[in-house]
Amino acid sequence: MRIVKLKKVTLKESVETDDVGKIAIEKLLEKVNSGNYNLDEITGATYSSKAFINALADAIQKAGLDYKNF
Repeated sequence: MRIVKLKKVTLKESVETDDVGKIAIEKLLEKVNSGNYNLDEITGATYSSKAFINALADAIQKAGLDYKNF
């Protein structure tokens, strides 16, 4: 079994507002970059959180990896 660790996740672009959505995405990025992939939606930013989590899962899958192993 090959062990894979993400080096750094960055956000290429965002259309989030400067309030709840942007803060939620920053918190999720911080969590992922610290090595914690147990992500939940952030209260008040459910759609933004889900979009981030889905985009991350999609990127991992496109890299040929199984996002469920993270």
